[in-house]
Amino acid sequence: MTVTTQVLRDYLAKLESELPFGKKEKREILLEAEDHLIEDAARDWYETVFKPVIRLFGEFKILDEFPDRTAASLYLDIMLHKYYLSEKVGRDVGLSVAFESYSKRFKGKHRTMEKMMGLARSMKKLFEK
Repeated sequence: MTVTTQVLRDYLAKLESELPFGKKEKREILLEAEDHLIEDAARDWYETVFKPVIRLFGEFKILDEFPDRTAASLYLDIMLHKYYLSEKVGRDVGLSVAFESYSKRFKGKHRTMEKMMGLARSMKKLFEK
C-alpha cells in the first residue's frame, strides 16, 4: 500500500492529538513515526513501481535503444514527461499513458517506438489491474 503525503499528515495529526505525553515527547515520537512511514513508502515504491519498470526495460531491451542512458535516467526522464502531461490535463495521467506518450517521440525510429509501445502495454497490465 502506498502512503500518500495527505494520509501521512492525517495519521500524524490524529496520533499527535491522542498521545498522552508532553509537547516535546510528542514531537519526538511523531518525528520517529514519520521517518518510519516515509521509509515504508519509499520501500513500497521501490518494490512495486521502480523495480518492475526496470525489469520491463530489460525484457524489452529498451536500453539498447538508448545507449547513452542508464535505466534510472530514462525512468526519470519519463517521469518528468508524466509530470508535464499530468499538469497539462490537471490530474495524474498514470504510468502507462506517460510511457505511451513518451514513445510517440520516436515516430521516425520504428523499432524504438515499437519497443516503447510494447513496454507501455506491459505497464498497463502490471499497474492497472
